[in-house]
Amino acid sequence: MKRNLLFMSVLASLFLVGCSQKEIVPGGEDNGKGSGSSFINVNLVSYGNGTRAISPYEDGTDEENKVTKVRFYFFTETGGPANVKLNGSSYVNYYDWTPGKDDVNPGSNPDIEKKLSATIVIRTPAGDQVPQRIAAVLNPTENAKSRSLSELQSVAADYANGNFTREGQFVMFNSVYAEGSDEIVTQPILAKNLCTTEADAKDNPVTLYVERSVAKVSLGFGDLLDSNHRMQIKDKDGNAVKVPGVDGQQINVYLEIKGWGLTAETDKGRLVKKIDASWDGNWWKGSYRSFWAINAENAANQYHKYTDIPEMDWTTPPHLYTNENAGQLAGKQLNKTKFIINGNICDENGNALTLVRHLGVHFADVTSSSDENENFKSLKNSILKRLEASGKKYYVKETTGESDNALTTFRQIDAGDIKIVKADQKTQEDSNNNCYVYAQLTDAAANLIWYTNNEPSVENPTASASDINNALKNKDVVDWGLVWNSGMTYYYDEIKHITDSKMTGVVRNHIYKVNITKIAGLGTPVYDPEEVIYPEKPEKNDHYIAAEIKILSWRVVTDNYELEW
Repeated sequence: MKRNLLFMSVLASLFLVGCSQKEIVPGGEDNGKGSGSSFINVNLVSYGNGTRAISPYEDGTDEENKVTKVRFYFFTETGGPANVKLNGSSYVNYYDWTPGKDDVNPGSNPDIEKKLSATIVIRTPAGDQVPQRIAAVLNPTENAKSRSLSELQSVAADYANGNFTREGQFVMFNSVYAEGSDEIVTQPILAKNLCTTEADAKDNPVTLYVERSVAKVSLGFGDLLDSNHRMQIKDKDGNAVKVPGVDGQQINVYLEIKGWGLTAETDKGRLVKKIDASWDGNWWKGSYRSFWAINAENAANQYHKYTDIPEMDWTTPPHLYTNENAGQLAGKQLNKTKFIINGNICDENGNALTLVRHLGVHFADVTSSSDENENFKSLKNSILKRLEASGKKYYVKETTGESDNALTTFRQIDAGDIKIVKADQKTQEDSNNNCYVYAQLTDAAANLIWYTNNEPSVENPTASASDINNALKNKDVVDWGLVWNSGMTYYYDEIKHITDSKMTGVVRNHIYKVNITKIAGLGTPVYDPEEVIYPEKPEKNDHYIAAEIKILSWRVVTDNYELEW
Protein backbone atom coordinates (compact mmCIF):
# COMPACT_ATOMS: atom_id res chain seq x y z
CA MET A 1 0.00 0.00 0.00
CA LYS A 2 1.28 3.44 -0.85
CA ARG A 3 2.38 5.53 2.10
CA ASN A 4 -0.27 8.19 1.55
CA LEU A 5 -2.97 5.54 1.81
CA LEU A 6 -2.03 4.46 5.29
CA PHE A 7 -4.58 5.34 7.89
CA MET A 8 -3.70 5.89 11.47
CA SER A 9 -1.45 7.93 13.61
CA VAL A 10 -0.05 6.12 16.51
CA LEU A 11 0.00 8.86 19.02
CA ALA A 12 -1.97 11.73 20.13
CA SER A 13 0.46 13.55 22.42
CA LEU A 14 3.41 13.21 24.70
CA PHE A 15 3.41 13.80 28.35
CA LEU A 16 5.94 14.31 31.13
CA VAL A 17 5.60 12.84 34.56
CA GLY A 18 8.12 14.19 37.05
CA CYS A 19 9.14 12.59 40.30
CA SER A 20 12.57 13.34 41.66
CA GLN A 21 14.66 11.73 44.37
CA LYS A 22 13.89 14.50 46.85
CA GLU A 23 10.21 13.51 46.77
CA ILE A 24 11.02 10.18 48.40
CA VAL A 25 11.07 10.92 52.09
CA PRO A 26 11.21 8.59 55.08
CA GLY A 27 7.72 7.35 55.91
CA GLY A 28 6.33 8.82 52.69
CA GLU A 29 3.90 7.09 50.33
CA ASP A 30 6.65 5.74 48.13
CA ASN A 31 8.90 4.66 50.97
CA GLY A 32 6.74 1.89 52.45
CA LYS A 33 8.20 -1.46 53.41
CA GLY A 34 9.37 -2.43 49.97
CA SER A 35 12.62 -3.76 48.77
CA GLY A 36 13.90 -0.44 47.50
CA SER A 37 13.15 2.25 44.94
CA SER A 38 13.87 2.19 41.22
CA PHE A 39 13.67 4.89 38.62
CA ILE A 40 11.96 4.32 35.28
CA ASN A 41 11.75 6.90 32.51
CA VAL A 42 8.82 6.73 30.10
CA ASN A 43 8.70 8.62 26.81
CA LEU A 44 5.28 9.18 25.29
CA VAL A 45 5.72 10.17 21.68
CA SER A 46 3.19 11.57 19.26
CA TYR A 47 3.68 10.83 15.61
CA GLY A 48 2.75 13.75 13.59
CA ASN A 49 -0.88 14.17 13.00
CA GLY A 50 0.25 17.19 11.04
CA THR A 51 -0.62 18.43 7.58
CA ARG A 52 3.04 18.71 6.75
CA ALA A 53 4.23 18.57 3.17
CA ILE A 54 6.08 15.33 3.81
CA SER A 55 3.46 13.75 6.04
CA PRO A 56 -0.15 12.66 5.51
CA TYR A 57 -0.99 13.35 9.14
CA GLU A 58 -3.14 16.12 10.48
CA ASP A 59 -2.53 17.83 13.80
CA GLY A 60 -5.07 17.40 16.53
CA THR A 61 -6.55 20.55 17.97
CA ASP A 62 -5.46 21.89 21.34
CA GLU A 63 -8.70 20.53 22.78
CA GLU A 64 -8.02 17.06 21.36
CA ASN A 65 -4.40 16.98 22.51
CA LYS A 66 -4.69 18.35 26.03
CA VAL A 67 -4.02 15.90 28.83
CA THR A 68 -5.22 16.51 32.36
CA LYS A 69 -4.01 13.23 33.87
CA VAL A 70 -1.90 10.21 32.96
CA ARG A 71 -2.38 6.87 34.70
CA PHE A 72 0.42 4.38 34.26
CA TYR A 73 -0.33 0.70 34.85
CA PHE A 74 2.39 -1.85 35.62
CA PHE A 75 2.07 -5.58 35.00
CA THR A 76 3.85 -8.88 35.32
CA GLU A 77 4.90 -10.66 32.14
CA THR A 78 1.56 -12.51 32.08
CA GLY A 79 -0.52 -9.37 32.61
CA GLY A 80 -1.14 -9.60 36.32
CA PRO A 81 -0.92 -6.43 38.45
CA ALA A 82 2.62 -5.56 39.54
CA ASN A 83 2.68 -3.43 42.66
CA VAL A 84 4.67 -0.20 42.37
CA LYS A 85 3.28 2.19 44.95
CA LEU A 86 1.99 2.21 48.50
CA ASN A 87 -1.46 3.74 48.56
CA GLY A 88 -2.56 4.08 52.17
CA SER A 89 -2.10 0.64 53.70
CA SER A 90 -1.91 -1.38 50.49
CA TYR A 91 0.08 -1.45 47.31
CA VAL A 92 -1.38 -0.67 43.87
CA ASN A 93 -0.16 -1.22 40.31
CA TYR A 94 -0.89 2.24 38.97
CA TYR A 95 0.74 5.64 39.19
CA ASP A 96 -1.22 8.85 38.55
CA TRP A 97 0.30 12.08 37.36
CA THR A 98 -1.03 15.50 36.47
CA PRO A 99 1.05 17.35 33.84
CA GLY A 100 2.18 20.93 34.21
CA LYS A 101 2.11 23.64 31.60
CA ASP A 102 5.84 23.37 30.93
CA ASP A 103 5.92 19.62 30.38
CA VAL A 104 5.31 19.60 26.62
CA ASN A 105 8.32 19.65 24.33
CA PRO A 106 8.30 19.92 20.53
CA GLY A 107 9.28 16.89 18.55
CA SER A 108 12.57 16.71 16.76
CA ASN A 109 11.32 15.03 13.57
CA PRO A 110 8.72 16.11 11.02
CA ASP A 111 6.48 13.22 12.04
CA ILE A 112 6.77 13.90 15.76
CA GLU A 113 4.41 16.54 17.05
CA LYS A 114 5.33 16.57 20.74
CA LYS A 115 7.50 14.75 23.21
CA LEU A 116 7.12 14.16 26.93
CA SER A 117 9.30 12.23 29.28
CA ALA A 118 8.12 10.86 32.62
CA THR A 119 10.55 9.80 35.28
CA ILE A 120 8.72 7.68 37.85
CA VAL A 121 9.91 6.27 41.15
CA ILE A 122 8.47 2.82 41.77
CA ARG A 123 8.75 0.75 44.92
CA THR A 124 7.68 -2.86 45.13
CA PRO A 125 6.89 -4.73 48.35
CA ALA A 126 9.57 -7.02 49.71
CA GLY A 127 9.54 -10.30 47.82
CA ASP A 128 7.52 -8.98 44.86
CA GLN A 129 8.82 -9.12 41.33
CA VAL A 130 9.65 -5.84 39.67
CA PRO A 131 7.13 -4.84 36.95
CA GLN A 132 7.83 -6.24 33.51
CA ARG A 133 5.29 -4.43 31.33
CA ILE A 134 3.72 -0.96 31.25
CA ALA A 135 0.70 0.80 29.73
CA ALA A 136 -0.75 4.29 29.99
CA VAL A 137 -4.29 5.68 30.08
CA LEU A 138 -4.52 9.37 29.27
CA ASN A 139 -7.44 11.32 30.70
CA PRO A 140 -8.80 8.21 32.47
CA THR A 141 -12.52 8.04 33.26
CA GLU A 142 -12.54 5.02 35.57
CA ASN A 143 -11.91 5.18 39.29
CA ALA A 144 -8.33 4.59 40.28
CA LYS A 145 -7.73 1.01 41.43
CA SER A 146 -5.38 -1.85 40.72
CA ARG A 147 -6.29 -3.70 37.54
CA SER A 148 -4.85 -6.61 35.65
CA LEU A 149 -4.41 -6.26 31.92
CA SER A 150 -7.43 -8.50 31.26
CA GLU A 151 -9.51 -6.26 33.52
CA LEU A 152 -8.43 -3.22 31.53
CA GLN A 153 -9.23 -5.05 28.30
CA SER A 154 -12.80 -5.63 29.49
CA VAL A 155 -13.44 -1.91 30.04
CA ALA A 156 -15.81 -0.36 27.49
CA ALA A 157 -17.58 2.99 27.53
CA ASP A 158 -19.13 5.62 25.30
CA TYR A 159 -15.92 7.54 24.67
CA ALA A 160 -17.70 9.63 22.02
CA ASN A 161 -19.93 11.01 24.76
CA GLY A 162 -19.80 14.79 24.89
CA ASN A 163 -18.23 14.60 28.33
CA PHE A 164 -15.21 12.83 26.84
CA THR A 165 -14.83 14.91 23.69
CA ARG A 166 -14.10 18.19 25.43
CA GLU A 167 -10.79 19.88 26.06
CA GLY A 168 -8.58 17.69 28.18
CA GLN A 169 -11.06 14.81 28.29
CA PHE A 170 -10.19 12.70 25.22
CA VAL A 171 -9.36 9.20 26.46
CA MET A 172 -6.22 7.62 25.01
CA PHE A 173 -4.43 4.31 25.48
CA ASN A 174 -1.40 2.45 24.20
CA SER A 175 -1.40 1.80 20.49
CA VAL A 176 -2.15 -1.91 19.97
CA TYR A 177 -0.41 -3.57 17.02
CA ALA A 178 0.97 -6.86 15.73
CA GLU A 179 4.51 -8.16 15.64
CA GLY A 180 4.39 -11.32 13.61
CA SER A 181 1.68 -13.46 15.20
CA ASP A 182 1.82 -11.58 18.52
CA GLU A 183 -0.62 -8.90 19.67
CA ILE A 184 1.32 -6.09 21.38
CA VAL A 185 -0.80 -4.34 24.00
CA THR A 186 1.77 -3.25 26.56
CA GLN A 187 5.44 -2.36 26.33
CA PRO A 188 8.15 -4.42 28.01
CA ILE A 189 10.23 -3.05 30.89
CA LEU A 190 13.75 -4.39 30.45
CA ALA A 191 16.38 -4.69 33.14
CA LYS A 192 18.17 -1.68 31.70
CA ASN A 193 15.01 0.44 32.12
CA LEU A 194 14.99 0.04 35.92
CA CYS A 195 17.75 2.23 37.27
CA THR A 196 19.11 3.34 40.60
CA THR A 197 19.42 6.97 39.50
CA GLU A 198 17.18 9.36 37.66
CA ALA A 199 19.96 10.22 35.20
CA ASP A 200 20.48 6.58 34.24
CA ALA A 201 16.72 6.12 33.78
CA LYS A 202 16.59 9.06 31.36
CA ASP A 203 19.37 7.45 29.35
CA ASN A 204 17.37 4.19 29.08
CA PRO A 205 13.72 5.19 28.54
CA VAL A 206 10.68 3.06 27.77
CA THR A 207 8.71 4.43 24.79
CA LEU A 208 4.92 4.24 24.73
CA TYR A 209 2.77 4.97 21.70
CA VAL A 210 -0.77 6.14 22.46
CA GLU A 211 -3.85 6.91 20.40
CA ARG A 212 -7.26 8.46 20.93
CA SER A 213 -10.09 6.03 21.65
CA VAL A 214 -12.51 7.71 19.20
CA ALA A 215 -12.65 8.47 15.48
CA LYS A 216 -13.43 11.87 14.04
CA VAL A 217 -15.75 12.59 11.10
CA SER A 218 -16.00 15.89 9.28
CA LEU A 219 -18.28 16.85 6.41
CA GLY A 220 -18.38 19.58 3.79
CA PHE A 221 -20.19 20.42 0.56
CA GLY A 222 -17.53 22.35 -1.33
CA ASP A 223 -19.24 24.74 -3.79
CA LEU A 224 -22.29 22.50 -4.22
CA LEU A 225 -24.71 24.84 -2.39
CA ASP A 226 -25.69 28.46 -2.90
CA SER A 227 -25.59 31.13 -0.20
CA ASN A 228 -28.92 29.88 1.16
CA HIS A 229 -27.51 26.33 1.47
CA ARG A 230 -29.73 25.20 -1.40
CA MET A 231 -29.26 23.43 -4.70
CA GLN A 232 -31.59 22.54 -7.54
CA ILE A 233 -32.39 18.83 -7.46
CA LYS A 234 -31.37 16.91 -10.54
CA ASP A 235 -31.42 13.25 -11.44
CA LYS A 236 -28.23 11.25 -11.78
CA ASP A 237 -28.01 12.20 -15.45
CA GLY A 238 -28.03 15.90 -14.62
CA ASN A 239 -31.62 16.62 -15.68
CA ALA A 240 -33.67 18.98 -13.52
CA VAL A 241 -36.29 17.17 -11.44
CA LYS A 242 -39.77 18.60 -12.09
CA VAL A 243 -43.04 17.58 -10.47
CA PRO A 244 -46.67 18.68 -10.94
CA GLY A 245 -47.59 21.31 -8.35
CA VAL A 246 -50.95 21.32 -6.55
CA ASP A 247 -52.25 23.40 -9.47
CA GLY A 248 -51.01 20.81 -11.99
CA GLN A 249 -48.22 23.02 -13.35
CA GLN A 250 -44.71 21.60 -13.56
CA ILE A 251 -42.32 23.10 -11.02
CA ASN A 252 -38.60 22.80 -10.31
CA VAL A 253 -37.68 21.49 -6.88
CA TYR A 254 -34.74 22.40 -4.65
CA LEU A 255 -32.99 20.88 -1.66
CA GLU A 256 -32.10 22.97 1.36
CA ILE A 257 -29.56 21.31 3.66
CA LYS A 258 -30.48 21.49 7.35
CA GLY A 259 -27.94 19.36 9.18
CA TRP A 260 -25.91 16.19 9.34
CA GLY A 261 -24.97 13.55 11.86
CA LEU A 262 -23.97 9.95 12.31
CA THR A 263 -26.19 6.91 12.50
CA ALA A 264 -25.64 3.22 13.21
CA GLU A 265 -22.62 4.25 15.27
CA THR A 266 -21.76 2.08 18.25
CA ASP A 267 -22.86 2.99 21.75
CA LYS A 268 -19.51 2.10 23.28
CA GLY A 269 -15.91 1.37 22.42
CA ARG A 270 -13.07 -0.52 24.08
CA LEU A 271 -10.56 1.25 26.28
CA VAL A 272 -7.92 -1.17 25.02
CA LYS A 273 -8.00 -1.75 21.30
CA LYS A 274 -8.49 -5.37 20.25
CA ILE A 275 -7.01 -6.86 17.08
CA ASP A 276 -6.36 -10.32 15.68
CA ALA A 277 -2.70 -10.71 14.82
CA SER A 278 -3.59 -13.59 12.48
CA TRP A 279 -5.54 -11.35 10.07
CA ASP A 280 -4.45 -11.83 6.47
CA GLY A 281 -2.43 -9.27 4.58
CA ASN A 282 -0.40 -6.25 5.57
CA TRP A 283 -2.95 -3.52 4.81
CA TRP A 284 -3.94 -3.25 8.47
CA LYS A 285 -0.40 -3.13 9.87
CA GLY A 286 1.99 -0.27 10.41
CA SER A 287 4.95 0.68 12.55
CA TYR A 288 3.67 0.56 16.14
CA ARG A 289 0.17 0.87 14.83
CA SER A 290 -2.78 -1.02 13.38
CA PHE A 291 -5.49 0.14 11.03
CA TRP A 292 -8.32 -2.19 11.97
CA ALA A 293 -9.99 -3.32 15.20
CA ILE A 294 -12.63 -5.53 16.83
CA ASN A 295 -15.69 -3.91 18.37
CA ALA A 296 -16.55 -4.07 22.03
CA GLU A 297 -18.23 -7.37 22.79
CA ASN A 298 -21.53 -5.87 23.97
CA ALA A 299 -21.60 -2.85 21.66
CA ALA A 300 -24.87 -2.01 19.89
CA ASN A 301 -25.86 0.28 17.03
CA GLN A 302 -27.48 3.63 17.81
CA TYR A 303 -30.19 5.24 15.67
CA HIS A 304 -31.87 8.62 15.92
CA LYS A 305 -34.89 10.65 14.92
CA TYR A 306 -34.93 13.14 12.07
CA THR A 307 -35.25 15.87 14.70
CA ASP A 308 -32.15 14.56 16.51
CA ILE A 309 -29.83 15.22 13.58
CA PRO A 310 -27.70 18.24 14.58
CA GLU A 311 -28.29 21.45 12.67
CA MET A 312 -25.46 22.47 10.40
CA ASP A 313 -23.07 25.04 11.82
CA TRP A 314 -22.16 26.98 8.70
CA THR A 315 -19.66 29.23 10.51
CA THR A 316 -17.11 26.57 11.45
CA PRO A 317 -16.07 23.30 9.79
CA PRO A 318 -18.42 20.75 11.33
CA HIS A 319 -17.09 17.57 12.88
CA LEU A 320 -18.34 14.78 15.13
CA TYR A 321 -16.66 12.07 17.18
CA THR A 322 -17.70 8.45 17.20
CA ASN A 323 -16.75 5.16 18.81
CA GLU A 324 -14.89 2.51 16.90
CA ASN A 325 -17.08 0.37 14.61
CA ALA A 326 -14.93 -2.02 12.61
CA GLY A 327 -14.56 -5.79 12.91
CA GLN A 328 -16.96 -8.11 14.68
CA LEU A 329 -16.64 -10.90 17.14
CA ALA A 330 -17.79 -14.25 15.84
CA GLY A 331 -21.56 -14.44 15.74
CA LYS A 332 -22.14 -10.78 16.53
CA GLN A 333 -22.86 -8.54 13.57
CA LEU A 334 -23.33 -4.79 13.69
CA ASN A 335 -24.25 -2.37 10.96
CA LYS A 336 -21.45 -0.02 9.93
CA THR A 337 -21.39 3.64 10.90
CA LYS A 338 -22.95 6.04 8.39
CA PHE A 339 -23.13 9.75 7.87
CA ILE A 340 -26.64 11.07 7.38
CA ILE A 341 -27.71 14.41 5.88
CA ASN A 342 -31.16 15.87 6.37
CA GLY A 343 -32.87 18.67 4.50
CA ASN A 344 -36.08 20.07 3.08
CA ILE A 345 -37.36 19.82 -0.46
CA CYS A 346 -38.61 23.27 -1.39
CA ASP A 347 -39.34 25.68 -4.21
CA GLU A 348 -36.81 28.21 -5.45
CA ASN A 349 -37.82 30.61 -2.66
CA GLY A 350 -37.27 28.07 0.10
CA ASN A 351 -40.93 27.24 0.72
CA ALA A 352 -41.24 23.62 1.79
CA LEU A 353 -43.04 21.30 -0.62
CA THR A 354 -44.86 18.13 0.35
CA LEU A 355 -44.10 15.63 -2.40
CA VAL A 356 -45.66 12.24 -2.97
CA ARG A 357 -44.73 9.24 -5.05
CA HIS A 358 -47.52 6.79 -5.87
CA LEU A 359 -47.69 4.27 -8.69
CA GLY A 360 -44.29 5.54 -9.85
CA VAL A 361 -45.48 9.13 -10.30
CA HIS A 362 -44.31 12.13 -8.29
CA PHE A 363 -46.60 15.06 -7.50
CA ALA A 364 -47.05 17.79 -4.91
CA ASP A 365 -49.78 17.54 -2.29
CA VAL A 366 -51.36 19.57 0.50
CA THR A 367 -50.66 18.93 4.20
CA SER A 368 -51.44 22.29 5.78
CA SER A 369 -55.20 22.64 5.29
CA SER A 370 -57.39 23.17 8.37
CA ASP A 371 -59.86 20.84 6.64
CA GLU A 372 -58.35 17.39 7.23
CA ASN A 373 -60.22 16.05 4.18
CA GLU A 374 -58.10 18.33 1.98
CA ASN A 375 -54.77 17.04 3.32
CA PHE A 376 -53.13 14.41 1.10
CA LYS A 377 -56.19 14.60 -1.13
CA SER A 378 -54.20 13.91 -4.30
CA LEU A 379 -52.56 10.85 -2.75
CA LYS A 380 -55.87 9.58 -1.38
CA ASN A 381 -57.54 9.91 -4.78
CA SER A 382 -54.65 8.09 -6.42
CA ILE A 383 -55.00 5.26 -3.88
CA LEU A 384 -58.76 5.00 -4.42
CA LYS A 385 -58.36 4.89 -8.20
CA ARG A 386 -55.92 2.03 -7.80
CA LEU A 387 -58.26 0.30 -5.37
CA GLU A 388 -61.13 0.44 -7.87
CA ALA A 389 -58.87 -0.66 -10.75
CA SER A 390 -57.98 -3.74 -8.70
CA GLY A 391 -61.66 -4.70 -8.58
CA LYS A 392 -62.16 -3.55 -4.98
CA LYS A 393 -65.29 -1.34 -4.90
CA TYR A 394 -66.90 -0.19 -1.69
CA TYR A 395 -70.09 1.80 -1.14
CA VAL A 396 -72.00 3.23 1.74
CA LYS A 397 -75.83 3.54 1.68
CA GLU A 398 -77.21 7.05 2.10
CA THR A 399 -80.87 7.93 2.50
CA THR A 400 -82.36 11.38 1.98
CA GLY A 401 -85.94 12.49 2.62
CA GLU A 402 -88.56 10.68 4.71
CA SER A 403 -91.36 8.15 4.24
CA ASP A 404 -92.63 8.16 0.68
CA ASN A 405 -90.08 10.79 -0.24
CA ALA A 406 -87.13 8.79 1.01
CA LEU A 407 -84.45 8.25 -1.56
CA THR A 408 -81.71 5.65 -1.11
CA THR A 409 -78.46 5.99 -2.99
CA PHE A 410 -75.02 4.44 -2.75
CA ARG A 411 -71.94 6.63 -2.38
CA GLN A 412 -68.60 5.19 -3.35
CA ILE A 413 -65.74 5.42 -0.89
CA ASP A 414 -63.98 8.78 -1.25
CA ALA A 415 -60.99 10.72 0.07
CA GLY A 416 -62.92 11.84 3.16
CA ASP A 417 -63.28 8.20 4.26
CA ILE A 418 -59.58 7.37 4.47
CA LYS A 419 -56.50 8.62 6.26
CA ILE A 420 -52.80 8.22 5.50
CA VAL A 421 -50.80 6.18 8.02
CA LYS A 422 -47.14 5.24 8.35
CA ALA A 423 -46.10 1.67 7.73
CA ASP A 424 -45.35 -0.32 10.88
CA GLN A 425 -41.76 0.40 11.82
CA LYS A 426 -39.16 -2.35 11.72
CA THR A 427 -36.08 -1.84 13.88
CA GLN A 428 -33.67 -2.75 11.10
CA GLU A 429 -31.89 -1.10 8.22
CA ASP A 430 -32.89 -1.60 4.60
CA SER A 431 -36.29 -2.90 5.63
CA ASN A 432 -37.92 -1.70 2.42
CA ASN A 433 -40.80 -0.81 4.68
CA ASN A 434 -40.24 2.02 7.11
CA CYS A 435 -40.38 5.00 4.74
CA TYR A 436 -43.69 3.99 3.14
CA VAL A 437 -47.30 4.99 3.83
CA TYR A 438 -50.69 3.52 2.98
CA ALA A 439 -54.34 4.34 3.60
CA GLN A 440 -56.80 3.14 6.22
CA LEU A 441 -60.42 3.98 6.99
CA THR A 442 -60.99 6.88 9.33
CA ASP A 443 -62.55 6.04 12.68
CA ALA A 444 -65.88 7.46 11.50
CA ALA A 445 -65.80 5.52 8.24
CA ALA A 446 -64.92 2.29 10.04
CA ASN A 447 -68.24 2.52 11.89
CA LEU A 448 -70.29 2.70 8.68
CA ILE A 449 -71.90 -0.25 6.88
CA TRP A 450 -70.08 -0.87 3.64
CA TYR A 451 -71.32 -2.69 0.55
CA THR A 452 -69.48 -4.23 -2.34
CA ASN A 453 -71.91 -3.00 -5.04
CA ASN A 454 -74.29 -0.15 -5.49
CA GLU A 455 -77.46 -2.08 -6.29
CA PRO A 456 -80.41 -1.20 -3.98
CA SER A 457 -81.02 -4.82 -3.05
CA VAL A 458 -81.67 -6.23 0.39
CA GLU A 459 -79.13 -8.91 -0.47
CA ASN A 460 -76.45 -6.41 -1.28
CA PRO A 461 -73.29 -8.03 0.13
CA THR A 462 -71.43 -6.16 2.82
CA ALA A 463 -67.74 -5.68 3.55
CA SER A 464 -66.30 -5.27 7.02
CA ALA A 465 -64.04 -2.40 7.95
CA SER A 466 -61.20 -4.89 8.42
CA ASP A 467 -61.76 -6.23 4.89
CA ILE A 468 -61.40 -2.74 3.46
CA ASN A 469 -58.37 -1.90 5.60
CA ASN A 470 -56.68 -5.13 4.57
CA ALA A 471 -57.23 -4.27 0.91
CA LEU A 472 -55.88 -0.75 1.41
CA LYS A 473 -52.78 -2.12 3.16
CA ASN A 474 -52.10 -4.86 0.62
CA LYS A 475 -49.19 -3.83 -1.62
CA ASP A 476 -50.44 -6.18 -4.32
CA VAL A 477 -53.80 -4.37 -4.39
CA VAL A 478 -52.81 -0.77 -3.73
CA ASP A 479 -49.23 0.41 -4.16
CA TRP A 480 -47.73 1.94 -1.04
CA GLY A 481 -46.81 5.58 -1.30
CA LEU A 482 -43.85 7.73 -0.36
CA VAL A 483 -44.43 11.08 1.31
CA TRP A 484 -41.82 13.79 1.77
CA ASN A 485 -43.94 15.46 4.45
CA SER A 486 -43.28 19.22 4.40
CA GLY A 487 -40.28 18.37 2.23
CA MET A 488 -38.40 16.37 4.88
CA THR A 489 -35.78 14.06 3.40
CA TYR A 490 -32.44 12.43 4.17
CA TYR A 491 -29.40 10.98 2.41
CA TYR A 492 -26.79 8.66 3.88
CA ASP A 493 -23.93 6.31 3.20
CA GLU A 494 -21.53 4.06 5.04
CA ILE A 495 -18.18 5.60 5.89
CA LYS A 496 -15.46 3.98 3.81
CA HIS A 497 -12.26 2.92 5.49
CA ILE A 498 -10.08 2.03 2.52
CA THR A 499 -9.75 3.90 -0.74
CA ASP A 500 -11.14 2.24 -3.86
CA SER A 501 -12.67 -0.65 -1.98
CA LYS A 502 -15.98 -1.68 -0.50
CA MET A 503 -14.53 -1.95 2.99
CA THR A 504 -16.41 0.24 5.44
CA GLY A 505 -15.93 0.99 9.10
CA VAL A 506 -14.38 3.50 11.47
CA VAL A 507 -11.27 2.96 13.55
CA ARG A 508 -10.00 4.99 16.49
CA ASN A 509 -7.63 7.88 15.91
CA HIS A 510 -8.66 8.26 12.27
CA ILE A 511 -10.24 11.32 10.73
CA TYR A 512 -12.81 10.55 8.03
CA LYS A 513 -13.27 13.63 5.88
CA VAL A 514 -16.50 13.48 3.87
CA ASN A 515 -16.74 15.98 1.04
CA ILE A 516 -20.08 15.85 -0.76
CA THR A 517 -19.53 16.60 -4.43
CA LYS A 518 -22.96 15.76 -5.85
CA ILE A 519 -26.48 15.05 -4.64
CA ALA A 520 -29.08 13.72 -7.04
CA GLY A 521 -32.70 12.76 -6.56
CA LEU A 522 -35.18 13.37 -3.78
CA GLY A 523 -33.59 11.27 -1.01
CA THR A 524 -35.42 9.02 1.42
CA PRO A 525 -38.75 10.54 2.51
CA VAL A 526 -39.64 11.37 6.10
CA TYR A 527 -43.31 11.25 7.06
CA ASP A 528 -43.01 11.53 10.85
CA PRO A 529 -39.89 13.37 12.10
CA GLU A 530 -40.33 11.91 15.60
CA GLU A 531 -39.89 8.32 14.49
CA VAL A 532 -36.44 6.74 14.69
CA ILE A 533 -34.73 6.47 11.30
CA TYR A 534 -33.37 3.07 10.36
CA PRO A 535 -31.71 4.04 7.07
CA GLU A 536 -33.14 2.62 3.90
CA LYS A 537 -33.49 3.47 0.23
CA PRO A 538 -36.93 3.19 -1.37
CA GLU A 539 -37.30 0.80 -4.24
CA LYS A 540 -36.75 2.35 -7.64
CA ASN A 541 -36.02 5.70 -6.11
CA ASP A 542 -33.58 7.44 -8.36
CA HIS A 543 -31.33 9.48 -6.11
CA TYR A 544 -27.78 9.32 -4.87
CA ILE A 545 -24.95 11.24 -3.34
CA ALA A 546 -21.53 11.49 -4.82
CA ALA A 547 -18.92 12.06 -2.18
CA GLU A 548 -15.20 12.47 -1.93
CA ILE A 549 -13.95 10.94 1.28
CA LYS A 550 -10.68 11.87 2.93
CA ILE A 551 -9.73 9.65 5.80
CA LEU A 552 -7.05 10.67 8.25
CA SER A 553 -5.92 8.76 11.23
CA TRP A 554 -5.41 11.73 12.32
CA ARG A 555 -3.84 10.58 8.90
CA VAL A 556 -5.07 11.15 5.33
CA VAL A 557 -6.75 8.81 2.87
CA THR A 558 -8.62 10.18 -0.13
CA ASP A 559 -11.61 8.47 -1.71
CA ASN A 560 -14.10 9.42 -4.42
CA TYR A 561 -17.41 7.59 -4.67
CA GLU A 562 -21.07 7.90 -5.54
CA LEU A 563 -24.03 6.96 -3.37
CA GLU A 564 -27.02 5.81 -5.40
CA TRP A 565 -30.60 4.98 -4.53
